[in-house]
Amino acid sequence: MQWNPKKTFSMAELKRIYTKALDSNFEFINCADIYTKNNGYYIALRHDIDLSLIAAIEVAKLENELGIQATYCFMVQSNFYNLFSSEGRKALQIISSYGHNLALHHHTMSARNLQIDLKKVEKNVIIDFDVIDKYYPGKFEKIVSFHNPPKNLIGAEFDSFLSTYSPHFLKNNIKYLSDSNRYWREGDVIEWIQKAPDIHKYHILIHPELWFYKDGEMKDAMNDLVEHQISYTWGLLKQDDLNL
Repeated sequence: MQWNPKKTFSMAELKRIYTKALDSNFEFINCADIYTKNNGYYIALRHDIDLSLIAAIEVAKLENELGIQATYCFMVQSNFYNLFSSEGRKALQIISSYGHNLALHHHTMSARNLQIDLKKVEKNVIIDFDVIDKYYPGKFEKIVSFHNPPKNLIGAEFDSFLSTYSPHFLKNNIKYLSDSNRYWREGDVIEWIQKAPDIHKYHILIHPELWFYKDGEMKDAMNDLVEHQISYTWGLLKQDDLNL
């Protein structure tokens, strides 16, 4: 993946982006509101939580300070965090207390270039919702973002939930922008915001771990994340009264 060395990924830069949007009279809305929001300048702000609950909390805190709402999408089956641990419960409580929406981030475990059985996808997503609703009843919106979505998920619609890759999020004069892998494929996000009033409806995906951890290339951020996780794990081991 190409990395653009001219772009900064830090909490300070994220605050600058948010402030520019607010100064340009954009309203930040939850993804659930995109169906009813027809007029005005708005940004449906989405966070896919791939790797770090700590980063999610810090971004949620920043947004709360600025009066911004967003939709936070979490994995039920993650190799990097556990929503049912004390850390997971704390993260969900803090983020929802700031007025953000909670939603599902589902990994189909299929390659992007494959055609996937959409009925099977819906069945698996329903299972995830059944699990999360038992532990956190009424907390999660029936909204799903897909991790590395296979190509036929783009534009697909489902009866049981709202996909953030459904046509309503990707069309209707709504511009989609993503920071995946620390690379704005469509160009600088602030330059897009400055295109108003010609373009004034956005669906923007921001991954908190790309902004909370060390600036630079993706490898720099991931090394920093791993170092934080090592320190956190040592803390857990000490709490477990081990003879270290």
